[in-house]
Amino acid sequence: MKNLFIFGLGYSARRTAALCSRHGFYVKGTVRTLPRYYGDFVTPVAFEQAGAFLQDCTHLLVSIPPIGEQDVVLAHYGKTIEQASKLEWIGYYSTIGVYGDHDGGWVDETTPPCKETPRNKVRLAIEEQWMALGQRLQRRARKNYPRVDIFRLGGIYGPGRSVFDRIKANRVLNVYKPGHYFNHIHVEDIALASFVALTSQESDIRVLNCVDGHPLEQRLVIEQAYRCLQQQPPQPLAFSKALPLMTPLQRAFWHSNKRVSSEYIQKRLNIKWQYPSLLEGLKVIFRQENKPNSF
Repeated sequence: MKNLFIFGLGYSARRTAALCSRHGFYVKGTVRTLPRYYGDFVTPVAFEQAGAFLQDCTHLLVSIPPIGEQDVVLAHYGKTIEQASKLEWIGYYSTIGVYGDHDGGWVDETTPPCKETPRNKVRLAIEEQWMALGQRLQRRARKNYPRVDIFRLGGIYGPGRSVFDRIKANRVLNVYKPGHYFNHIHVEDIALASFVALTSQESDIRVLNCVDGHPLEQRLVIEQAYRCLQQQPPQPLAFSKALPLMTPLQRAFWHSNKRVSSEYIQKRLNIKWQYPSLLEGLKVIFRQENKPNSF
């Protein structure tokens, strides 16, 4: 029996859990609130109870972001995980934010990360800790298990989490800043990459950029959404004028500018994205949500 344990059943991890469950995995994962229904495909557990399930775990996925300067999973369960003798694979959801700003240039897995910001230093340190843990377990077992995959995720979108939701909430700024790119990945493609990686027979420790490989200026995303709605988009607003209107979180998204390649992950995992770009993804989401009368 293949047992997948997930630390952090968030938006992306739940999709991965559902896909793995459909392929015969028994899935458990930590949640913030109990009792709560998370679907028939997963057994939710409290974070404090996770240790009891790790010894039987064959696959481990960590999607909890850093808290302060530490990874709470390593801090609380690092030693327990090192004793998990059945463990075959470890996956960690990180972020392409670790590459920093490249003024719109292309980056890939060979690009050195940027260690200049405190947030990046923490993320990179945690990535290294997970890879080092995997290497220690491999040496101890004298075999190439567990495999470790670090997924550096782009901007995640999907049903219930897209520009359509911002439009409905009247929280859209049509910011015009030529040459500034954003990198995206559909939640279903995160699940696909995770599933293929964890079921792969390759024995390695890898860093994988999980993006669709088609970076876009934000104005193109806004225009596509309103095209689906058959409405006129708001007038473009120059970045300098939009900046004072942004929340701190919105400003953070504009802090760096880069285009991230997806060539390596698709080649290494031998996959093709279900949603090759956000433009195609938005069309599908619009049809799925079927909300033309709710805006």
